[in-house]
Amino acid sequence: MKTFKRFSTLMLVAIMLICSVNTTAFAAETNAISDSSTVMEFEITPEMMSKNGEVAVATNVLADHIFNVTGIHTGGTRTYYGNAIQYHITITDTNGNPASNILSVQLYNSSHTQIREQQFWADGKTNVCRYDISYGSAYYFKYALAYGDMRTLMVHMIITIE
Repeated sequence: MKTFKRFSTLMLVAIMLICSVNTTAFAAETNAISDSSTVMEFEITPEMMSKNGEVAVATNVLADHIFNVTGIHTGGTRTYYGNAIQYHITITDTNGNPASNILSVQLYNSSHTQIREQQFWADGKTNVCRYDISYGSAYYFKYALAYGDMRTLMVHMIITIE
C-alpha cells in the first residue's frame, strides 16, 4: 500500500509538471478546400510594380487578395481610417473561367449589422463598388453563394480606402 501511495503521488506530480509547462502547438496545413475553408494569397499585379522593379503599392490599397469561397465565408474584421471604402471584385470558377453562379458580397460593421449587399455574377468581369463609412470604424465582408450549383468560386478583391 505504501508503494501505491508513493507511485500515485509521483504520477500526480508528473501530471502537474506536464500541465504547467508552456508549449506551442502548430496546426497542420492541408491543400484540400472544404465548405468552410479558404485560401488567401497576396497578389502582386503589374500595375503595382515601379520602373525599377520594386513593389509600389498605393497607401490607400488595403488588400489585394485572391481567395476561394465554397458556400459561405466571413472575412476578418478591419478598422478603416477613411470616409469611404471601395472594392474591385472579379469572380470566376477556380480555373479562372466564367461560371453560372451569383455571389453575394455583404459589408457588416463590428456590431454585426449589415451595411450593404451587392450580388455579382461569376462571369470574370471586374465590378467596382463604393460605400461611405465612418472614419475609424471596424467592418468585415461576408461572402455567400446566392445562385447556382454549389461549387468553389475564386474571388479577386482589391480593397481601397478614400
